[in-house]
Amino acid sequence: MTRKVLIYFFLICFVSAVYGKYITGNVTYDKYSLIIDGERQFIYSGAFHYWRLPSPSLWRDILEKLKSAGMSATTVYFAWSYHSPKSHLYNFEGVRDIDKLFNVTGEVGLHLISRPGPYINAETNAGGFPGWLVSSLKGLARTDDPYYTAAWEQWLSAVDPHLQKFQSPYGGPIIAVQVENEYDVGNLSAKYMELLEAKFREDGIVVPLTTNVYGDRSTWTSGPGAVDIQGIDSYPQGFDCRNPSQWHAIPTYFAAAHAENNPTEPMYNPEYQGGSFDPWAGPGYYYCYELTNGDFERVFYQNQIAQGETMLNFYMTFGGTTWGWLPFPGVYTSYDYGAAINEGRQLTDKYSEQKLMANFFRVFKPLRKMDSIQVASPTNPTLYLQGRENKDDGTQLYILRHQDGTSITKETTRILVQGILGDYQIPREEGTYILIDRRDSKMLPCFYGFGDQYLVYSTAEMMTHTTVQGESGQVDTAIFYLGEMQYGELMFYFQNAVFEPSIQVYEGQLQKLHWDSSRNQLRINYQQSQVIRLMISSQQRPLYLILASREVAKKWWNIESDDGDVLLSGPYLVRSAKYTDDGGLHLRGDTEIETQLKVLPPKPATYLTWNGEYLENVKHESPLTLVTTLPGPPPVYLPPLDFWKFKYGTPEKEASFDDSDWVTADKNHTNCPFKPITLPVLYMDDYGFHVGDVWFRGRFSSNETVRGIVLTGEGGDFSVYSVWLNGHFLGTAENGTATFHFKKEQLAAQGDNVIAILLENMGHDEDYTNTHNKWQHPRGLVQARLISGCSCEKNDMSDVPIYWKIQGNLRGEEYIDSARGPFNNGGLYGERHGWYLPGFPDEDWEQVILPHRFSEAGVAWYRTTFELNIPEGVDASIGIRIEDTDPDSRYRALIFLNGWMLGHYINYVGPQHFFALPNGILNPRGSNQLSIAVWGQEGGEGLSHVALETYAIHLGGVPVEMVYSPDYKELFL
Repeated sequence: MTRKVLIYFFLICFVSAVYGKYITGNVTYDKYSLIIDGERQFIYSGAFHYWRLPSPSLWRDILEKLKSAGMSATTVYFAWSYHSPKSHLYNFEGVRDIDKLFNVTGEVGLHLISRPGPYINAETNAGGFPGWLVSSLKGLARTDDPYYTAAWEQWLSAVDPHLQKFQSPYGGPIIAVQVENEYDVGNLSAKYMELLEAKFREDGIVVPLTTNVYGDRSTWTSGPGAVDIQGIDSYPQGFDCRNPSQWHAIPTYFAAAHAENNPTEPMYNPEYQGGSFDPWAGPGYYYCYELTNGDFERVFYQNQIAQGETMLNFYMTFGGTTWGWLPFPGVYTSYDYGAAINEGRQLTDKYSEQKLMANFFRVFKPLRKMDSIQVASPTNPTLYLQGRENKDDGTQLYILRHQDGTSITKETTRILVQGILGDYQIPREEGTYILIDRRDSKMLPCFYGFGDQYLVYSTAEMMTHTTVQGESGQVDTAIFYLGEMQYGELMFYFQNAVFEPSIQVYEGQLQKLHWDSSRNQLRINYQQSQVIRLMISSQQRPLYLILASREVAKKWWNIESDDGDVLLSGPYLVRSAKYTDDGGLHLRGDTEIETQLKVLPPKPATYLTWNGEYLENVKHESPLTLVTTLPGPPPVYLPPLDFWKFKYGTPEKEASFDDSDWVTADKNHTNCPFKPITLPVLYMDDYGFHVGDVWFRGRFSSNETVRGIVLTGEGGDFSVYSVWLNGHFLGTAENGTATFHFKKEQLAAQGDNVIAILLENMGHDEDYTNTHNKWQHPRGLVQARLISGCSCEKNDMSDVPIYWKIQGNLRGEEYIDSARGPFNNGGLYGERHGWYLPGFPDEDWEQVILPHRFSEAGVAWYRTTFELNIPEGVDASIGIRIEDTDPDSRYRALIFLNGWMLGHYINYVGPQHFFALPNGILNPRGSNQLSIAVWGQEGGEGLSHVALETYAIHLGGVPVEMVYSPDYKELFL
């Protein structure tokens, strides 16, 4: 046992003996919630992967959007592979600068839950394990195997110092650190978990350690390897987006699992379904969005609240782009995920639904310490009612939905609420009811005090509340919402009232007001129009109510400022609000069209600015509300991509090609647990090539008996390999075994014959089940044997040897381009010679206009340059679309923008045709170079249509700095 392992075990024993579950610093917890600096927190979090957005400037854009939605946190995977091109080499600069990520997260005002693995899954190459580990690991991953321990130890030693200094006790955003990932099936090792936990503690991680398991398992809640807070992952809709209207059952086991397995910890869901990944040949992310749309969020997320969840993270809230060779073979470039914020950074209706709930959770603080209560059944037996109560103050929350979560019927009902002011069958008004409209759920607050007000009950949902400054003093303000034309009923209790409160309606109309002087209770009945605005004046602080339809409520924002919450409506996005000493209220945000801005400031504002511009014509819509108009974005024009340079680039297929500087493939042993059928070993990872396309060239002597070759190519799902003999194209095969027969005239009469093979590595598999090191499954040739005999139907093995050379990305693990990193390039000739880079001298290339085809099978390159002139202050989210007149044309393409491989396109597989070009990689005000490598698998392929398109145009956004992108001269001259 090594000295460090002994130290780990000492730490384990010390921590267990002295502290039980390890807690220190300002982050603690109990069975109800996380507690930070002595205050209970509701953690409503969205997952975001910085490594799927290779433009650090845009990290702020995503994090601000999470914060503006009302979320309190983000969760982030840290991909070991993304930072480590070779063993003991780690890169945390440029697009990998996680210190910048932590700083921006803190500046925005979000907490962060860190998930550094070592294994992360995440639909990424090898589940986050680095390429060098694929070939070097001798033992079983995700166990206490000493070879694996030595590997992950260097990763945590590299990443932990960054996590340590940005923990919450030291003023940073990190409030928890996850140990491993979904480590609950397969070869589980408690010792492995203990080693990881001890390493985190040794490296100074003092916040709670968490983990995640799937379903209602009790793994790591007690005994050896137990963590501080265990979480349960849940994806109730699964990952098949082909039938998006089909719902699965609502999971209801969380409360029972929590009570049985970890009742002293908060109920935590590290991954609740925020969308779905889509595989190659899948239906497309539009369908994944529909599968997990706003209705799904409302019903399924509120169900988690009903069961007692106070730590809830959605995977994903922004998916982004699995650029380069980051994906595992199951998914394509886009990782849009059908998420609330789409791949182009645009807000969807799912975002708006989350915003309604997140704003409520932020202000409804009694939720952070509630217990389940028994409730009476609704008057409609097809509906299901659950209740929770804060025993300290009597606040209650009722959640109402269908009994059958898959139901799409419209149902009406009344419910009984029972609290400290008595029992109420609601709604009380004759002829009205609560409507559960098809796939719907409602959260109804009752017996709740806010500001100077007391809400007895509501049949409408509350979005938010705050206190603002009116002309004659403070006014409590609240926004409630319902579906349009639904009945709403609110009851307020006025403790010190000696006369009936007065009502002033500014917009819309009420159905009925009922004052019960014996109980000092005011009942308000209405049928929801787009918006009803009213002021209630009494002996206590006035109450201003905005009763909005769901769609109108989605346009409201509650933005935190140092002087109180600012309520705003109208803009596409409000990012921040800040007062200055001269009384100015400075707002930041985005508009998609010219729009009306309404502002309810927490204190008087002497003037308003929007994105630094002074706003004129500011008027009072009511005593509380300031109104003005915000401009929309100017038109944005994108240039056509008409003129291209073209060059065929597959010289490796020729027998005369000089491969003298290639790596000799002569190994007879591999650490891969899946052994080759023939020798030498022809696995690309064993020779230091881990991603992308790889070439094999084999020489064998002329022999009249040789009639062909049997190959087993392994590159993962949807991989292919093309084969040439002495420059003659033999064909392209799908992943697996194929036989290629030689024609006599293709063989050299004397001397060597050269077999050339181009194979595409679609990425390494994941290791979710943790059983057989599936992530080490070979990439390359498992079998390569010559066959002899005069019959094409009989493949007799030939004893003629083949001498192999192999070539992947330039210099293997010694990457020449640390800025773009290990996932940007494979082994195509154009990649090894810089054809994808800005500044490459292509003057002698042929000039072509699309559509264009080339006759030979193999790889050809297209290059063009385009200029953009997006106005300052405009956020133009732009992508590139590829379409072909023949959807069955068998070619695949790699898309490089300014040297960054941002798209992997397979024409005949799909479904992706539109690829995001993130600003910072894309130069919005200058020159951009686009290169596309097309691999024609049969001959006669090429490009038909390539065009720039916008996701959306907004006036606003965040300042964007161009990412350092070394050009051809810097890397090759």
